[in-house]
Amino acid sequence: MAPEGVPRVRLETATRGDVTVIALEGALDGGTVPEVQDSLDRMVPSWDIVLLDLSRMSYLSSEGLRLLLLLYRHIRLRDGQLALAGMSEDVRTVLQATGFLDTLLVADDVEEGLESLGAGKTERDGS
Repeated sequence: MAPEGVPRVRLETATRGDVTVIALEGALDGGTVPEVQDSLDRMVPSWDIVLLDLSRMSYLSSEGLRLLLLLYRHIRLRDGQLALAGMSEDVRTVLQATGFLDTLLVADDVEEGLESLGAGKTERDGS
């Protein structure tokens, strides 16, 4: 579980060109993964290119890592792309240690991630 005082996770989605940007805020752990997975399961079928904005993610447990892996596999089965942006050093360390970063496009921030994915500049809100 996340350290005491760390907020529960919150998801926000937006569409930038052909890319669905998902911002995760808070802790992604055993207590929040089921809620996040339910939300993603309802939304993911329509996504081909996804950029996860992890700049406000404070904690990533093994359960959270598993969820990211399942999301990656689901998107790849659709011949889609998944990129990560804005990771804290702690989250980056966990993902690097598992080798997960070797298979994904990684960007310092959302704008760099969008550019790497070839996203257009058009923005419209989505949920």
